[in-house]
Amino acid sequence: MTKTLSIYSSCGTPAGYRRHLRDGTDTCPRCKKAIATYMRRYRHDKGLSKARLIPDTIIQKHGIKVGA
Repeated sequence: MTKTLSIYSSCGTPAGYRRHLRDGTDTCPRCKKAIATYMRRYRHDKGLSKARLIPDTIIQKHGIKVGA
């Protein structure tokens, strides 16, 4: 098993994920997992579906892959 080094002290949190985006660095697995967990809880608490949360402009700006 290889250990992934965190480049920020906030890696593994939603704030760490946003820092990767802001700095233009590749998102580490810990940050991806943290933001997925955060968004899943957020959508559950607000009663929202995933489609309503990410506008097309953000998808295009960050190159997010949507669908299968």
